[in-house]
Amino acid sequence: MDADTVEHVFEPFRQASEGLNREYEGTGLGLAVTKQVIEKMNGDIEVDTEEDAGTCVRLRLPRAASEADAGSSPVDEQ
Repeated sequence: MDADTVEHVFEPFRQASEGLNREYEGTGLGLAVTKQVIEKMNGDIEVDTEEDAGTCVRLRLPRAASEADAGSSPVDEQ
């Protein structure tokens, strides 16, 4: 994926090439919907790519507090 494609990777139905001879390259709804869901969960998504080598998509989500976490913090009892 080249740098121009990465800029538009989260746009729905974006073609990588606008020419008439293009192959089926580009994005559908997958990453656009994924980004919306991740952001609604207060998370983050990013894309790192090296043309002709590969692409890495990373997402980060906040960890939800559990009942076990609530009881594990130290409390001063004075």
